[in-house]
Amino acid sequence: GTRMLYSRQWNDRVLFGRAGAPFLARSRATTLALVRKSTAEKAINASSLAAVVSALKARNIPIRCTIIPDGKPRRFNWSTASSRFSPMGRSNAGPSLVLLGPSRGLVAKHWDKLPIGTFAAFALTARIKPLPITESNQLSYVMVFEHEEQRILISGDAGFVDFTPADETSFHPRLIEQLAPLHVVQVAHHAGHNRFFYHGLLASAFPTQSPVAHLLLSHATHDKTRPSEQFRQFVEQSGRMPDELLKILFTSEPSEPKVRDYKSAIAPVVGTPAKAGDVRLTFKRKWVVGKHSVQVP
Repeated sequence: GTRMLYSRQWNDRVLFGRAGAPFLARSRATTLALVRKSTAEKAINASSLAAVVSALKARNIPIRCTIIPDGKPRRFNWSTASSRFSPMGRSNAGPSLVLLGPSRGLVAKHWDKLPIGTFAAFALTARIKPLPITESNQLSYVMVFEHEEQRILISGDAGFVDFTPADETSFHPRLIEQLAPLHVVQVAHHAGHNRFFYHGLLASAFPTQSPVAHLLLSHATHDKTRPSEQFRQFVEQSGRMPDELLKILFTSEPSEPKVRDYKSAIAPVVGTPAKAGDVRLTFKRKWVVGKHSVQVP
């Protein structure tokens, strides 16, 4: 809020006052505050991230950050003893998780853009225009859960940016081959703009896989920009229509014009109809929709 912004300005004014001419301290501190504000607006909301961390700590759930070598998936197997997925050992007794991103190269690429030690350089530059300095959405984890020959893709806000080499003309084959078959797909970035996400799926065997694909979409009710035109094009180009090859499930009601071309692929309501509600899928020899509240008029 305003109070916090003012406090940060005051502390930085003292800092820059010591480092250079005192009469420049206030303007430099104000510039620094604007850079911080721009960073916060373009990044994942810090307060939301803090809330997630607090919730995990309250439930005594350990937090671990890990990455993959460039172009090489990492497999984690479920450990009953520790009640967590572990990269150690191999087991067919329980579910496994295949981590597809972010990669070491992507983290290294954006490391210098993280707000560590770079604010001073921006703040000391006169007439600076605040610009984004973080690519936090690109650093979302991408993973595939596997169990009983079923595969679930979780992709956060990722855009498969590090699925492609620097020339962006092809994909790392070992990553792309993990994108099929997929029985359940959490569509990245709430079916908004997400760089190479749709391109990666279309480059894989996903369009020609035999199993039905369930696409999970979560966004605001009657969102102004989602589902995006890019998602519509992906549905069309995937070739998974007619409906029996593709089931789309929403947690909130989309605007009818945005989904008009593929309304028939939206799963029917199971339970009480509502503009928003949870989605529940159960696997019993095949995937069954146990709860889906959203219908499109």
